[in-house]
Amino acid sequence: SCAGKSCRYFLSCPYYLLRKEMQLAQVVVVNHDLLLSDADLGGGLVLPNPEELILVFDEAHNLPQKALGHAAKALNFAQLYQTVETADSLMKKLPTALAFRQHDFGYMFKEIRQDLPAIINLLQQLLDILGSDATVNEMLEGRISEPRIFWGSPLLNALFIPCQNLLQRANSIYKHFSLIGKWIKEGLEKTQLSNKVGEALLPQVGTVQNIFGYLIDFMALFLDEDKAERPPNVRWLAQEQFAKQHTLVIHAGPMTAAGFLDRSLWQRAYGLVMTSATLRGMGLFQRFRADCGLQRYDEKHFLALPSPFRYQQQAVLKLPMMQYLPNENLPQWQQEVVSQLKSIIDIQAATLVLFTSRQVMLQVYKQLPLSLKNLILLQGDQLSPKNMIVKHIQRIEAGRGSIIFGMDRFAEGVDLPGNLCTHVIITKLPFPVFTRPIEQARQEWIIKRGGQPFISLSLPAVSVKLIQACGRLLRKETDSGQITILDRRLLTKNYGKQLLSHLPDYQVITE
Repeated sequence: SCAGKSCRYFLSCPYYLLRKEMQLAQVVVVNHDLLLSDADLGGGLVLPNPEELILVFDEAHNLPQKALGHAAKALNFAQLYQTVETADSLMKKLPTALAFRQHDFGYMFKEIRQDLPAIINLLQQLLDILGSDATVNEMLEGRISEPRIFWGSPLLNALFIPCQNLLQRANSIYKHFSLIGKWIKEGLEKTQLSNKVGEALLPQVGTVQNIFGYLIDFMALFLDEDKAERPPNVRWLAQEQFAKQHTLVIHAGPMTAAGFLDRSLWQRAYGLVMTSATLRGMGLFQRFRADCGLQRYDEKHFLALPSPFRYQQQAVLKLPMMQYLPNENLPQWQQEVVSQLKSIIDIQAATLVLFTSRQVMLQVYKQLPLSLKNLILLQGDQLSPKNMIVKHIQRIEAGRGSIIFGMDRFAEGVDLPGNLCTHVIITKLPFPVFTRPIEQARQEWIIKRGGQPFISLSLPAVSVKLIQACGRLLRKETDSGQITILDRRLLTKNYGKQLLSHLPDYQVITE
């Protein structure tokens, strides 16, 4: 949708100015999402071609989940209806604008005029099929969320032919609007088309082309037959907000981002370095390798380096023998957490208390005495996490005590060195809750192949999360302090001992 050098603003365009700078640079710093978006578009559109890059990923343990979001696609009904309207509106302007290609445009005009109403009819067919399904109606009534569509199910079988027909029409629209965009650019270059008209049309033509290209990618996933020898694609429904209205959305995506990363980056990049404090789950790189599509690289390509911290001297890990197992619905456990916090928090120091549930965090907060409440910065209360940290630092630098009550957002990526955090309290082991369709499908796939999801998924995930949470304490080589974990399973369960063995070598004290 860009006119390139034909645009009146080309010489001052921020995009092209930055592209020029990028070509001259030796190091380009971007976030994961920008790199993955560029890779999803084929690479080399925003960033240099992958073949010209040595990719260095920091916090690489987050990459598989980030990439999964880019690998999955969706059919958004409201968006498609809107795009068809845009295309229909363009059809009233294009014959005049493309008068210099009228001999070529005639046949195309006729085909597009057939495609657009056909697409509307097919979308309505799909909505009618979905509307007659009991599970879909349960979702629309709010009784369930994100129901899956299984290969071979009556619902998928009913959707299959209309989806194939929609794919055929989408291919036609994509092909035609790609060519229209090319003609507009040629018209601008040869001054057969005014800049004002061409620059107004190109973004709209590009939008239609991109949306239907995305629909084609979605259909490739949705209509791809499940095969016994490989992980199946996952298909599910959701009700979402789009342009201030509720709309049905059909999602489809791979079970892992391994194939997406391998095709778009690993097979193309000149070199690759991935770093993180938590690439290993339960001491092994195995899960990370599988999730990232790096199985073909053996262990010699992976290295665990020693830490500069003197853990035994710098940090104490206290494990009180709690009376109750963690249970969000058990008041006695919450009261025991309250009792522990009252006795172990130093009101003159900086404390970070981590929860896995907002409900529990609020219940615990309500039961604490005013002397502690006055020091607590509560996630989700009034301040954003960023401003909570600012206020926390201000309190400590003023010589006062401060307590942060937070959840996942504070268990990773928060940097509070020195006296800004001297005590980290973890109220419960951060086991992941697998409720999303792709997560459920992965569990089913593991069971189908004779494995155990708890061992293959849950334990490596909680190991990574626990190491990250504990890592909030020591940020510099001069830091010191205490970590307290209020979860007796570390002492009473076999997997608890495994989790402890993969934590850094803290000085462990059991009470």
